[in-house]
Amino acid sequence: LASFPMDEPGASTFYETLYRNMSSGLRRMGREDEAAVYFFKMVEACRHHKSTLDWMDLWDLGLLIANRAYQAEKWDEFYKSRDIL
Repeated sequence: LASFPMDEPGASTFYETLYRNMSSGLRRMGREDEAAVYFFKMVEACRHHKSTLDWMDLWDLGLLIANRAYQAEKWDEFYKSRDIL
């Protein structure tokens, strides 16, 4: 895998996309804990070129919380995740 310093032009958007896709793929495989790690790496990459999380970031966060809550049968958290979505 290529490695770029975060301050190189375009690197933070590259890592944002890479980590978002890794998180999404792991989430679809039911590996929620690993997906959460990559989601937070994506958030760190975003901080280099965004002032706040955008709708797509919040959508991914809501899905991650909903999936984790559903698998753990934590229904209050599951229903709260809809507010993020």
